[in-house]
Order: sequence, then C-alpha cells, then structure tokens
Amino acid sequence: MHQLAKNDIPSNLIWKRYSWDDQENNTPDRKLSKDDLNIPKIGQSVFTHLQELRKDLDGYGIIHQVVHLGILFINENYQITLFDFDDCVYGHFIYDIAMVFSYFVYGKDNAPEFTKHFLEAFFKGYEEYNQLYSKWLKKIPYF
Repeated sequence: MHQLAKNDIPSNLIWKRYSWDDQENNTPDRKLSKDDLNIPKIGQSVFTHLQELRKDLDGYGIIHQVVHLGILFINENYQITLFDFDDCVYGHFIYDIAMVFSYFVYGKDNAPEFTKHFLEAFFKGYEEYNQLYSKWLKKIPYF
C-alpha cells in the first residue's frame, strides 16, 4: 500500500483526504487526560515533533491509519486484504507501521521477545514491496 501511495494523485481534489494532524482527525488534545498537567504538555511536545518530520515521497503519503486484525482478511495463500478505509489520511508510513506494531504487541507477556520476532518478520515482508529508510524506525515510539 505504501509503495502505491507514493504515486497517489486523486483524480478529483474534492476526494483528497486530510492529513493525520488535521482537526478532523484524532488530535492529541481530544485524547489526552487533563487530570495530570504534564500529560498534555508531553503530548503537545510529541505532536509538535511529529509535525516537524519531513513529508517526502519515500516516507509520507496516504495511509490506512488503523490496521489491526479486525479490518483485514488473510486467505489460504497468506495474501492480506485490507478494508475499512474510512479513516485514511495523509501521514508518515511509519505511523501505519507503528499502529500495526502496537495492535499486535500490546499486552503480550513476552513483549520484548515477541517484538523482535514480529519486527523481523514484518519488515522481511514489507521490504519486498517498499523500502523505508532506517531513520524512520527510530520514530516508532513517537507514534
């Protein structure tokens, strides 16, 4: 999907999706607790950092934004079909990857071991279709 996103040009500009940080999307001020005064401050700092990231064709384009097991089918040949594209936005490809990662790793008892195995397998498949500069991997914790 990310490889195809690099050439995405909507045939009608009215169909163009908004960007990940647009007010129409889940901005931090809607999600962070107001009980702890440090949380909104930290959240704003992370949000600002993410807004400053480069938006080049190799790392930014239309993304799904919420890939998890509930919105995909895997057939007997292990081909994945995604659906439920109503939350698509323009964003960093690593954002999509971080979301996949978080849905699959969150709550695992053996998270460090599972993470290593998961990321190795994920990127082995991902890199068959799209390459992502290694600098982006360091941004996963921000997303």
